[in-house]
Amino acid sequence: MEINLKLTILLLLPAVLILLLVACGDSQTADTPTPEAKVAAKAIAQPTSTQEPPKPEPSADTSTPVAKVETKPSSTSEKGGSDLRVDCSLDTEQLRVSCQAVGYQPGSWLNWTSTASWAYGGGSQWQFIIDAELIAPTTQVSLEECKASICTTTTTSIDTSALVPEDTTYRTASPAPSRTPAKEPIRVSETPSSSPDESPGNTPTEEVEFPGCKGTGTIEFDQSPMRYEDFAAIEPYGLLAGAHVTPIDHMYFTPMDRSLGRDSYEVRAIADGVLWDLGPRDVHTDTGEKKKREWRMVFAHTCTFHSYFDLLTSLAPDILAEWEETRGNRNEGWKGIPIKSGQVVGRIGGQTLDFGVYDYEIVLDGFIFPEHYDSEPWKIHTVDPFPYFPAGVRKVLLQKNLRKVEPVAGKIDHDIDGKLTGNWFEVDTNWYASKGRDRYWAGHLAIVPNHIDPTAWMFSIGHWTGEETSSGAANFIIVNAEPNPKNVGINEGIVKYELAEYCYSPVDDMDNCSKIHTPAKQLLARPNPQSDIGVVLVQMIEDRLLKVEAFPGRKITEVESFTSAAKLYER
Repeated sequence: MEINLKLTILLLLPAVLILLLVACGDSQTADTPTPEAKVAAKAIAQPTSTQEPPKPEPSADTSTPVAKVETKPSSTSEKGGSDLRVDCSLDTEQLRVSCQAVGYQPGSWLNWTSTASWAYGGGSQWQFIIDAELIAPTTQVSLEECKASICTTTTTSIDTSALVPEDTTYRTASPAPSRTPAKEPIRVSETPSSSPDESPGNTPTEEVEFPGCKGTGTIEFDQSPMRYEDFAAIEPYGLLAGAHVTPIDHMYFTPMDRSLGRDSYEVRAIADGVLWDLGPRDVHTDTGEKKKREWRMVFAHTCTFHSYFDLLTSLAPDILAEWEETRGNRNEGWKGIPIKSGQVVGRIGGQTLDFGVYDYEIVLDGFIFPEHYDSEPWKIHTVDPFPYFPAGVRKVLLQKNLRKVEPVAGKIDHDIDGKLTGNWFEVDTNWYASKGRDRYWAGHLAIVPNHIDPTAWMFSIGHWTGEETSSGAANFIIVNAEPNPKNVGINEGIVKYELAEYCYSPVDDMDNCSKIHTPAKQLLARPNPQSDIGVVLVQMIEDRLLKVEAFPGRKITEVESFTSAAKLYER
């Protein structure tokens, strides 16, 4: 049965130009912008079985103009979650659109796209900056929900005519791109894609998941993503940085000379495959502010074995030209781009290159609940890439790898059921994805070994009082990790840890401690004795419930018990 959904957007415009900013969800905040400042729209999707137009929400001022926006499943949708709806807000100052999914099915995959942005998002909320090239009278935001083999797409039309310059002519917006992520774990058929009687009904499962891929299983890579002389070091899996409050699921290749700026070094495919997922990023993840365009790309070497690059500062011209034909939109014929080993796919410079490898036939066993990471479905399939390179290539990569102890690729899954170690999420914040549109990481917490020196323990939190970084998150070394977080359970009661900034020393030169590190020798993480960060109290209340309170700037002798500011975390 077709379900018609309608969205009502209320724009409250008081005569004194003081706007009430209605945030998505249940909260409301007052603001007093200028006439061209922030305008918010609350979108409420609700089923209707009649042709009668929906009634507007009651308002204190009945003369307030009401703008109506319709949301309905796309013509390609299949029967799915009928309760799915979308709440969105528009900030005209920042050209920012923020959207929240409501009523989606537990365990489903959510994917966002828009005709006003080249970017896409995953999880229950999405925020993007409207691209200046894509401003049009109407902006479409599409949300695709997939559960098992059933996918439903809901498309919302937002009135953005106020953003259109008077002297500019705009093309009609094309359908928003659609991206279907992998299910977890992937199980695919071996039906050949070249079958003469192939039809949408019998297309092999793996090709539905990842356009253009073939077969299953792992392969051997041929070469490094960058020439050996072009990069100085490899940062292993597990780094904590900025909005990455939990251990990061990709490595970083550090260019030999960052001062050379963008596009200084080539990035090459490490093996044959199909470039099935390609998209730009025009905003900073931490702040949502505009930045120079970067590119993210995922290669399917088989339908279950992928490699990943991100932060490329430009694409190879032939790849860019092919992508621009469809912009990755399957409705317009996107089937991925075949790639040959060693082919230059883009360039990098002035910043690190993200690199990761994911085996969708493997699920990491160090996450107690892998399903809590559904908003980043590749994460739980992260694998050590080094064994898949030829011996000669692997030798050079390991020489430049900063971590010298096993597992040399690093580790991201540190959960032990009933113990302190691992990732935690603030109670009732929807796990990794979070419930809010902004700062999804604010409710994250990790108490994990250092990614380079696993003998050192780190405390990482999504919101640190007084933190001046753009993300608001912070991570510190635990000065004396006793008792060891691996051993802390319910019986240990309240545990007190002192926190500090940290640096790295070569194992044979402990007096030389710096944030700048090279891969020549094994590195040890050490507290900076001059830092005065504070103290954290933790207590395991239940096997999967943790009480936490941070005391910035306090001495360890000054803190004995929790206050009313303590928070609960779960997993």
